[in-house]
Amino acid sequence: MGTTMITTIKGKILASSGLLILIGFCVLAGVNIYASYQSAEKAVLDNAKLLAESEAGQVQRLLGKTYDSAQVVAESAVAVKHNLPPNARQLVSDIVKGQLPNNPDAVGYWAIWEPNALDGRDAELAGKEHNDKTGRSGVYWYRKSGKIDVVWGGEGVDDSAYYTEPRKTGKPMLTEPYVDPDIKILMGTISFPLLVNGKVLGVAGCDIALGHLQELAAKVKPYQSGFMSLYSNSGVQLAGRDPALNGKADAGLPATAKTAIKSGQPAEYDSDDGFRHFIMPITVGEAGMPWAVRISIPLSEAFAPVRAASWQSALISLGILALILLLLGATLNQLLRPLGRLQSAMSELASGSGDLTRALPIASRDEIGLAAGAFNTFTGSLRAMMLDVRRHAGDVLGSVRQLSGDVDQIRGSSARQSEAANATAASVEQLSVSVSHIAESARVAEQRAREADTLSSEASANVDATVREIGRISQTVRELAEVLGGMQQRSDQISGIVSVIRDIADQTNLLALNAAIEAARAGEMGRGFAVVADEVRKLAERTSQATLEISGVIQTMQQDTAKASDSMDGALRQVDQGVKLAEESAQSIQQISGHAQQVVESVGDIAASTSEQSSASQEIARHIENIHGMLLQTDESISQAQQATTLLARLGEELDSLIGKFKL
Repeated sequence: MGTTMITTIKGKILASSGLLILIGFCVLAGVNIYASYQSAEKAVLDNAKLLAESEAGQVQRLLGKTYDSAQVVAESAVAVKHNLPPNARQLVSDIVKGQLPNNPDAVGYWAIWEPNALDGRDAELAGKEHNDKTGRSGVYWYRKSGKIDVVWGGEGVDDSAYYTEPRKTGKPMLTEPYVDPDIKILMGTISFPLLVNGKVLGVAGCDIALGHLQELAAKVKPYQSGFMSLYSNSGVQLAGRDPALNGKADAGLPATAKTAIKSGQPAEYDSDDGFRHFIMPITVGEAGMPWAVRISIPLSEAFAPVRAASWQSALISLGILALILLLLGATLNQLLRPLGRLQSAMSELASGSGDLTRALPIASRDEIGLAAGAFNTFTGSLRAMMLDVRRHAGDVLGSVRQLSGDVDQIRGSSARQSEAANATAASVEQLSVSVSHIAESARVAEQRAREADTLSSEASANVDATVREIGRISQTVRELAEVLGGMQQRSDQISGIVSVIRDIADQTNLLALNAAIEAARAGEMGRGFAVVADEVRKLAERTSQATLEISGVIQTMQQDTAKASDSMDGALRQVDQGVKLAEESAQSIQQISGHAQQVVESVGDIAASTSEQSSASQEIARHIENIHGMLLQTDESISQAQQATTLLARLGEELDSLIGKFKL
């Protein structure tokens, strides 16, 4: 199969420029379109993530309100246990009931103690008013049919996860959703352990209705057909596109989504129905088992405006590219016409018989016009040069014949000078070798003397440094002995301060006990103050224990300080003896260094003299050798000159013949 070759400049420029423009334009347009598409797509997905985060935050705040109120119930019940007033059970009931009006989403609040854990009166109060038949302390205030009712005791709680799990772990808990058998609504429970001195003595919490979450989810419809869902930690739907599935496990959740919800991590995934799903965790305080919000957007609807904008940009880019190529072809036709005339004139000159009197017209001042002007200048200069060459060609032939005779005479004289220089170079070379041996021996002796001087100088410097360091060590040891003495005195002062702190801790403990009693008398108003009083009492106990430990440490430190002081006195005497010996060594080494320096100077003078003699003899030998080499080169050049004169004569005759072909 044949191929079509582009031979004209216009075709090559149009092809290469068009190809480069096409590639560059396509790359630029493609990158811009792709970047715009990616940016718009990322913006759509980022907005969906932000929506998921926003909705998760809203649900988290709703649950957080219930979490905080349940925590208040638990902390207040623990404060009652610490103070233990005679009406402790009634106080706990009032605390639980008082939270219900403040939280319209709450079904009920409760606080249930382990048997005999609150006041030890279960048997005494069994079957009496505000107690069940076992007498176990427990109360549950709840809403039912628009009214507030109460259940006493703790029947059935020992088989319920909302009670047994916090009792086992000692941590707050957010339960899985469930349908209450009495009021028939979907609800969840936030429960807290009642921790007293690190031991779980009961559980308190709040039951919250979850029906309002469906109303919240129904308002969220991203891109018209998108939707929002809420899930518990195990994947049970709390709210979603199909309310009939609320309270049931979502079988359509993939394993990755279930894992993300279980671990409380954000995630995203695509489903076969063309939706992109974004999962954001809902963490309520310190309660485990986080819930999650899922925002689902239809990718086809979300990306439709982005795809339309990308196609529009691509079509506009293709139209602009076609217009650029058409304008480029028309411009090249106009610009390259003068170049054809220049090519014709150059072809005539290349044939060897051109007309040097011809001049090209100059139609513009661009590169092609400048090239035509340069061609006219070139032909004019070439015509003048050819005339000069013809005139001087005859003169060159005469001069070449005379030069040939002179070269023969120079060649004979150069051969005699080369033989004399060769003999002189041999004699000087022998002298240079002898002087070099002497200079090398002197340099070795100087090097050994300098090494000895360097070693003695280093030894003197090291001994001086040793004397200074031992002096500093002596001063440091004296200062350390003084510091140890001061530490003994400060240890005695610290012992006195620790005794005062112990007395203050005992008084603080008594004040905390009195404050707890007063808080119990204040009832509901003193609930928070009772918690503070209990923490102050614990702090006083820890302070008293810490003072005993500090006293033991100080006594041990005083004994160690006395031993260290005795050791410092012995070390100080040894350091003083070391300083004296080091100073004597330094004086001896300084005397050795002075004698070594004198030897180095003498040997250095000898080495310098012999080195100068060796250098001079070597320099003479090199100069003579160079002279001999130059004479050989001269002889070679003379031979080449003879050949050149013969060739030059022949070229002169040929040049005259070539010039005759041009029209001058």
